[in-house]
Amino acid sequence: MMGRNMSKIFKQRTGLGLAELLVVVAVMGLLMAGAFGVLSTSVKSFQHTADQGANVQLARNVLNEITDELRKATSVTIVSASSITYKVSSVAFEESNPNRAITLSANSVVITYKDSAGNTVSTKTLGQGRVGSLQIIQDSTNTRLYTVKISLQSSAYPGAIASPVSTVVTTLN
Repeated sequence: MMGRNMSKIFKQRTGLGLAELLVVVAVMGLLMAGAFGVLSTSVKSFQHTADQGANVQLARNVLNEITDELRKATSVTIVSASSITYKVSSVAFEESNPNRAITLSANSVVITYKDSAGNTVSTKTLGQGRVGSLQIIQDSTNTRLYTVKISLQSSAYPGAIASPVSTVVTTLN
């Protein structure tokens, strides 16, 4: 008797057919594609935000280095859109390399230190290839005032957002 009841139960149960199985697989595929799209967008958004934060911090550091250098300037000799050449008083700052230049080179800011004869003694590279632009603008009314603008941008991925910062510096000359 028990065997008959069990066989009836199994006969009443029906499994999934091929059509139902294909529909389930298609629906699961659509759900997975949607979840992957959301995850991909979230990862890109996080990457952009983290990269922009790193650019802003790096831009501030570069700008601080530049302003520290320009504040020591006692004599500015050449100013162009993306470079400045100046001298510092070696007596006032106890510096052995009085001639200096700040230039934009290969997507980095380069500070060049020269001796009194004009020979390059050392260089300092800032920005690690992320500097998109550097502008040094002398004030038209006060020759001691310079506006320094710098913009950093990552080249790690397309569509990276530029991070501009600027400041005004007063030199000693």
